[in-house]
Amino acid sequence: MQQYHADASDYATTLDNKHYVFGHHYQQVALEAHTPRTSEEIELKVGDRIRVKWKQRHNNHSGYTQGRNLRSSSLGWYPSYKVERELRIVKMPTYSEGNKGNPADSMGHN
Repeated sequence: MQQYHADASDYATTLDNKHYVFGHHYQQVALEAHTPRTSEEIELKVGDRIRVKWKQRHNNHSGYTQGRNLRSSSLGWYPSYKVERELRIVKMPTYSEGNKGNPADSMGHN
């Protein structure tokens, strides 16, 4: 590639970009308020929930993430350090709870 382009860095891409980034959605919660400095940024208030919308050409090293503020419905960029990923903790059944109704129980296989 260097024989055709003196600086080929613009043509390089990660092989797993589509697998890990493109089309992947998750939610974040704002830890700090953010006042937009450009028309492409969105306002954040503490506690706002943001649905992250990654685009294929998103720069993971810019320090900004693109998402939709679920409170205001506005779509835009915001500083990544002002949010954290929202974790949803789900109660999983214990072994004894998950074993209820098991056909093996009625056959005497415990």
